[in-house]
Amino acid sequence: MASNASNDAKQQAKAKGRSVAPAKKSRAVTKQSTKKNGLVGWISIGAVLVLVAVIAIVGLASSSSSASYTWTKAPTVVAATLTGLPASSYDVNTSAPGVPESTFLTTKNQPLEKAANPNGAVLPLVLYNGAEFCPYCAAERWAIVASLSRFGTFSALGITKSSSIDKYPNTNTLTFYKVKYVSPYITFQSIEGFTNIPSGTFYKPLQAATKRQQYLINKYDNPPFVPAAQAQSYPWINFGNQILMPGPTYDPSYLQGLTWTQIVQLLNDPTNAVSQQILVSSNYISASVCHIDGGLPTSVCTSAGVKAAAAGIGLK
Repeated sequence: MASNASNDAKQQAKAKGRSVAPAKKSRAVTKQSTKKNGLVGWISIGAVLVLVAVIAIVGLASSSSSASYTWTKAPTVVAATLTGLPASSYDVNTSAPGVPESTFLTTKNQPLEKAANPNGAVLPLVLYNGAEFCPYCAAERWAIVASLSRFGTFSALGITKSSSIDKYPNTNTLTFYKVKYVSPYITFQSIEGFTNIPSGTFYKPLQAATKRQQYLINKYDNPPFVPAAQAQSYPWINFGNQILMPGPTYDPSYLQGLTWTQIVQLLNDPTNAVSQQILVSSNYISASVCHIDGGLPTSVCTSAGVKAAAAGIGLK
């Protein structure tokens, strides 16, 4: 089953190409991009496509806006597999095609952001900003959960899927809504701003940022820290104000047509295309965490996969 799912994912990824596009917060559609000289160049779809998407959402709103939001706990096999991947799986994958899709950006002369974790310890902050409708967030959460599980413990993980009317519809994923995370090294905070339920011309809101979180988003998700074309896009991660991830690390096309269980089954084999994308993305996230937490735990931060990713970001 895993082999067939992997082949399907490869064929779908090949057919869809290697475009990358974070979901713009102010729009119900995403922006497409092209690559030039190894960099991600962001190109707007245009007003016509935006209008089409808005009309599509309005057309569905009458039947969908009344839908109620339901949180669903992640199946045990999904959560356990994803959060318990062996270290060897990460080290087998030191690179993968197209990863990272968005360049990790380092800042200069910025204070290290810290926050209290659920146990009251004040630690370097990893802040995620996304939404459940966003297909690029859907792909990214697999790598985020895998990576941060190397530094701490998740509980109350839920499952959801991306919007049915956006690009890469119904991408199966996890959600950080209601999630709990405890680590001796970092504090993780997450915002899932909207559900995947169309409402009016957008989606039903889910979580609001705190005052401090909104300050960090306003400051570090805009120029000069993030290029204007990538600003205020989903997904976005701030690693202690020292490293910023202003877009997805890999393309959601790899996950098209796969169930939650099939995705984690594929992760049991680190050599297939889906695993390579998720695990290499995870190494980049891990390298960013290691950069702000003092390089702990050393078993993670000195591993081959993380060292390769750190070099890719340009970290010493």
